[in-house]
Amino acid sequence: MFQSALADDITLADGKTVFYNAKIVGQDEVSVTIKHSAGIARVMIPDLPPELRTKFKYVPDAAKQTVVDEKDQAESRHAQEAAEAAHIRELNIWNRAAVLLSGKILSVERDGVLLSGTGFGDVIFVKNIDVTNLVDNQMISVAALPDGTHQYTSANSALRTIPAFDAAKP
Repeated sequence: MFQSALADDITLADGKTVFYNAKIVGQDEVSVTIKHSAGIARVMIPDLPPELRTKFKYVPDAAKQTVVDEKDQAESRHAQEAAEAAHIRELNIWNRAAVLLSGKILSVERDGVLLSGTGFGDVIFVKNIDVTNLVDNQMISVAALPDGTHQYTSANSALRTIPAFDAAKP
């Protein structure tokens, strides 16, 4: 890396941009980092004045690849941030719409539980709930969204349609 011993003014190749009391403090394949009186700047090596440009190892093909890689990383980072923001928005919407269901498990099914005593009808069905450690007659509380209806066959072989709720968060 090129080390600037003294701070000096640096005028870029465009002749218009001047960094006062400037010192080059870092370098990568495509740019130098200049600390100057107004802060810190990243300047592309081709934008340096010719007398400074020659003091740095600059390989155009490596520089192009670095720029492409930086762009790809930035796009990936932006896409990840956008996905996280969208997920947070969905979660906030879900949290505002969810209801707290507390009741007694009448039956643990493979795809959910039949719950009584919730205040949303005699019996309701809650799907997308982890049933691993749940047992009949257990009292539970779960947040869920209304999700249409569910049909099941009761103990006396009657087909019943009851309110359904979905406990899956986005």
